[in-house]
Amino acid sequence: MLAAAAVIGRDFRAAVVGEVLALASFPVPVATPLEEAIEHQIVTTTDVPDVYRFSHALMRETLYAQLSQDRRQFFHRCAGEALERTPEIDELLMQTAHHFFAAAAVDDLRKAAVYAHRAAERALALFAYEEAVRLADLGLAALDRLDGPHDLSRCELLLALAHAQKGAVDTATALVTFEKVVELARSLRTPDLFARAVLGTRWVLDLANADAGRVRLLKEALEGLGAGDSLLRSKLLAALAEELLASADVETFTRSAELSREAVAVARRVGDPQGLSSALETWIGCACLPEDLDQRLAAVNEMVALGETLGSTEISARASRLRLGCLFDLGDIAGAQRELERLASFAATLKLAQWQYWIPYWSATLATFRGHFADAQRFALEALDLGRSANEPRAYQMFPIQAGFPLLLQGRLPPGSGETTGKAAAELAWNWGVRTAMIHRAHAVGDEAGARAQYEACAAHEFSDISRTNRLLSLAVLSEFAAHFHDARRAALLYPQLLPFKTRNVPDPSWGSVARFVALTAATMGRVDEAAQHFEDAIAHNSRMGARPHLAMTQTDYARLLFERSAPGDRRKARALLDAAAAIASELEMTPLLAKAQALSARFPPSDLDRAGRTLELVAPRQSNTRRVVPSERQSAAAAVTAEAVSFNRPFVGRQQEMATLQAAVKDVMEGHGRLILLAGEPGIGKTRTAEEFARLRRRRRTRVRACRETPCSLWSAPSRCCRSRRA
Repeated sequence: MLAAAAVIGRDFRAAVVGEVLALASFPVPVATPLEEAIEHQIVTTTDVPDVYRFSHALMRETLYAQLSQDRRQFFHRCAGEALERTPEIDELLMQTAHHFFAAAAVDDLRKAAVYAHRAAERALALFAYEEAVRLADLGLAALDRLDGPHDLSRCELLLALAHAQKGAVDTATALVTFEKVVELARSLRTPDLFARAVLGTRWVLDLANADAGRVRLLKEALEGLGAGDSLLRSKLLAALAEELLASADVETFTRSAELSREAVAVARRVGDPQGLSSALETWIGCACLPEDLDQRLAAVNEMVALGETLGSTEISARASRLRLGCLFDLGDIAGAQRELERLASFAATLKLAQWQYWIPYWSATLATFRGHFADAQRFALEALDLGRSANEPRAYQMFPIQAGFPLLLQGRLPPGSGETTGKAAAELAWNWGVRTAMIHRAHAVGDEAGARAQYEACAAHEFSDISRTNRLLSLAVLSEFAAHFHDARRAALLYPQLLPFKTRNVPDPSWGSVARFVALTAATMGRVDEAAQHFEDAIAHNSRMGARPHLAMTQTDYARLLFERSAPGDRRKARALLDAAAAIASELEMTPLLAKAQALSARFPPSDLDRAGRTLELVAPRQSNTRRVVPSERQSAAAAVTAEAVSFNRPFVGRQQEMATLQAAVKDVMEGHGRLILLAGEPGIGKTRTAEEFARLRRRRRTRVRACRETPCSLWSAPSRCCRSRRA
């Protein structure tokens, strides 16, 4: 009995040992020998019913070594056959394969290959990739010991091995194995295996490496499958759509969208929820333009429902990642933060680096968005490390942007970081997000000629060739440089493309409210009043989202517009905007923005504001007991004016501070302190209207008001003459 148990392993089931003995023609009860073994401390019980364990591994190894080779193989065969008969066979596939492999007869080796393949597939489903590699290797070793090629079984085992290597991030080895499967499946003329092998040769999201060879393989696989609906056909259509997405050709983009829609339709007709979720994810990436956000959200919500129906954590994680992006684009930063927490819980359950990567990735994006630059760089490094572990292509593409964006905003980009030439530039031609980022980098390091050259390269086709990927981000950055280079003609091309998204957030890596860039293009085109309104909207949006760096940039841009427009009240408002922007820039160490704000402030000094219509207060020199109005009094008076001021045929706005000063002066007069207030400013700025509104307000409070009008030459004597005449 103990010899049979030793063949099974250190842990063994009493029922299986009994079955082995029965198959070996030793139908003896195992209860008595087990009790004796326990009494002599050779075997111990475990927490699992009917499962026992050798008290020391050496005891089991000694018993096993005492068996002859033939006897071992015989007992292994019996153990394999016994396990085949157990109801728990799906949980014992690995042990079954091991026993048949050790039995070593031809029929046993065939069974070992079959059970090893089944065990490897089960391990893949459980994300146990290293275990799947070992099991696939075991099955291939069993085939190697058989006469004949057994090509079909070998092809299936090699495919399982390749997927296991891919999951274990042994990328180079996995690609070699997939290529072997492709060639073997082609020679066997098995369309299904060929299609599955071709799908394995590509990595999802590897958009920087579009390969003509892979496109040819995918088309060959589709042709081999035929036109009938199948899950494999849906997957091939989706894979081809993603591959074509990396092309810089607009017609190819259109074809990519068509293929992704067809993939979804096929998956729906087949009725496979898992396949449908994958097809929907591809369609979102290939067919959804920025204006299709509602459709994108609907597809994401369908994926959420599929994940819940199937109880699939992976589908739920994919849906959560996509929903996070949608919420960020909408400017719902609080919602995006909550979704990030959900995604983190899914990643913790999956325990895979490819999902854990997204947590620091989005944490870095949100930290930069809020101005937490040190945290952003820490998260970017963490994302890069996890991306390397998962062999996630996006990690290498996005790290320079995630780590460099805070440096760009703080003016700390190292010299030469804006250079992209030769082969690297050619390889990035498809990626408009990177191309436009290069304009910013060149400008940041003082290479204005390089920035202009890259801007012109992007504008070579009047922006008609901007890719679907990164489209809104590209439009935003290009609009900023159209303004920088005073390119009114191209600003006019960008304005209508940006305008529909004015209530949205620029996608990751975010530049804040789209309204800011709509305002910049409008200002560059000379539509100043429209630009002012868009700037107001952008300030409100960025403030609401907590996007402090982008709020400060918007305030600075708006201040410049107001200084240059110089309408009544503009310069004063611009000064307040500049002060607010400079405070944020100083706190966040955004050196370039701070310098820009200071330069604007120097160009339009405060003295200009006085000439533009500030209320001047003149205190009568003969009153030695005259006191100044303290700020708190002005603020309370301003609040009262705001609440009580009435309008004529048009609203009276923008003069709360002046009205507060006048109110405080009246209070002094009521207390016996005479005052003289002079309203001075350029013609048409609103001096008369301010006086009329103040008079109306005082009359409502039962204050007697005297008014008179005089020519400029009698200005200084008019008030006293008016008062004397009315008193008489």
